[in-house]
Amino acid sequence: GSRYECRMGTSETPFTDDKIRKNETLHSTLNEIFRGDDYYLLGCSILVSCSDPGSSHQQWHVDGGHVDSTTHLPCHCLNVFIPLIDLTTDLGPTEVRPGTHVYSRDMGKMMLGAKARKELKPPVAPMLKKGDALLFDYRVLHR
Repeated sequence: GSRYECRMGTSETPFTDDKIRKNETLHSTLNEIFRGDDYYLLGCSILVSCSDPGSSHQQWHVDGGHVDSTTHLPCHCLNVFIPLIDLTTDLGPTEVRPGTHVYSRDMGKMMLGAKARKELKPPVAPMLKKGDALLFDYRVLHR
């Protein structure tokens, strides 16, 4: 399959719309995640993913690193995926490995240890509907 990414400015519609800027549910969720710290929209992309029948999966990856390489700190950057269509298994939805944001600080060593201790959770692929939102720490393994 192929993936195409178009980066957008955050000072453009829809990000300037009051339905987003003043959304109580969104802000209460973000306040809980970021523990009351200030937060802001860093960037936005529209991603088009073309899954051909039989095409290989995208490799597992994280979108960014940790602030501290020795100590696990709370979430400092969040991914938000909002599908423009209803997702199905055939479309190859985004898969995440819950809890892996803790192990991605030293990926090889920490993932191997977690696997040996049987701490790794199986991947999940939420079947989101058009307009749903999937929020996750950008240090979480996903594909």
